[in-house]
Amino acid sequence: MKKVNPDKAQIVDIEYEGAAKLLQPIVFKNGDQYSCVLGIDNQTCIYGSGDSIEQAIQEWDNNLQVHLESAGTDDPIVRKVKDIIGMPDVPEKGKKEPANYESHINSIKDPDVAEQVRAFYNQFD
Repeated sequence: MKKVNPDKAQIVDIEYEGAAKLLQPIVFKNGDQYSCVLGIDNQTCIYGSGDSIEQAIQEWDNNLQVHLESAGTDDPIVRKVKDIIGMPDVPEKGKKEPANYESHINSIKDPDVAEQVRAFYNQFD
């Protein structure tokens, strides 16, 4: 996690794809680099950077996946992602109720977003 505080003039307006489409991280230009951040505050965030917008988002997405795989259900980023995607509380490991997850996933119209949500649920198997 990295401390980030972009100036509003640095924020780039883009059309998102994949997980970024669902989670809407902030993309901004910082000098010659682009940055992508999804955060709770200036100290709790998922961050990526690169020479292009695409590279910044890709690094952010990779960092997000690593974080979600290793963080517990009480982690602030996990809670934020759950809130954004409208995910019900996740039961303890081994007590997953597939019907609830499947109905939530099936209600998502964008197949890329549905796959991201499915991957998020699957990490709690």
